[in-house]
Amino acid sequence: TVNKMAGGDFMSREEKKRETRRRLMDAAVRLFSEQGYEATTVAQITELAGVAKGTFFNYFQSKEQIMCDLQGFWAVDEIRKLRDRPGPYVPKLKALLVELVHRMPLNRSLARALLQGTLSGSDMLANQAEIIREVYEAAVPVIALGQERGEFSAKYPPERIAQMAVQTFFG
Repeated sequence: TVNKMAGGDFMSREEKKRETRRRLMDAAVRLFSEQGYEATTVAQITELAGVAKGTFFNYFQSKEQIMCDLQGFWAVDEIRKLRDRPGPYVPKLKALLVELVHRMPLNRSLARALLQGTLSGSDMLANQAEIIREVYEAAVPVIALGQERGEFSAKYPPERIAQMAVQTFFG
């Protein structure tokens, strides 16, 4: 199923869902940064994102989950884009890491909320493990391409390098 967008372009159902999820995350980051995590409500997030309050719960179980998903969602999206771009990959990966840090300015309140959200229960831990897996799976082909071009050492398999990079990023 496709939906017509402004300008006559078509968006698949999955693209529309991804865009709605992105709008919710962008709204949450803006509000968390401006007024703090605790003071931000789901209603404020959905209002800023331009969706109904109930829509939030189609994408996230709680406000805590949106915190946990933010960095992984952006990382996967940006790493996948790198596969379609010509190298060199090392400076692009470095720039991506810097951009991710700037997108989510962590203050104490946000850092605490992120940690509390991640550790709040087995569902959230499983969700975090899934995010880490998605980042890893997105990184492996980019690292393999970088190895083919001589940017990364071929001494280790791309899966091992991706595993180390992902652990470092999320650490």
